[in-house]
Amino acid sequence: MKRIWAATRIALILFATTAEAEYSDWSEKEKSQYEIFALLQVIDTAQTLSLIRCQQQVVCGAVEQNPILGPTPNRKDLFALKIIGNYAIYKLLDVSDNRSFPLKFLNGITSLVVLHNGIIIQTKF
Repeated sequence: MKRIWAATRIALILFATTAEAEYSDWSEKEKSQYEIFALLQVIDTAQTLSLIRCQQQVVCGAVEQNPILGPTPNRKDLFALKIIGNYAIYKLLDVSDNRSFPLKFLNGITSLVVLHNGIIIQTKF
């Protein structure tokens, strides 16, 4: 978990600087909510990477449910989707006057995805 949190912090720093947005103008509550969103994204990515490793084995009954990635994703597509998707979300949030509600919504949906993935991972593996 420490590695995931460290990766999240590094990703936030790199992402905020490459996006050229005014993250510093966000309220502390919004920043905290966004950090939770980023952490959930890192967990979701780690879960998908675990699935990709599983699918490289002879027997793996798990399939990806994300319709964009398809049932057998690869690392390149996963990282492309995460980078593009999260960049778009960040830019949309950055131009919004009220980021708190969209972040609550995103965190709720992403939490459900991570929870679902966790249940499937435990069931299949």
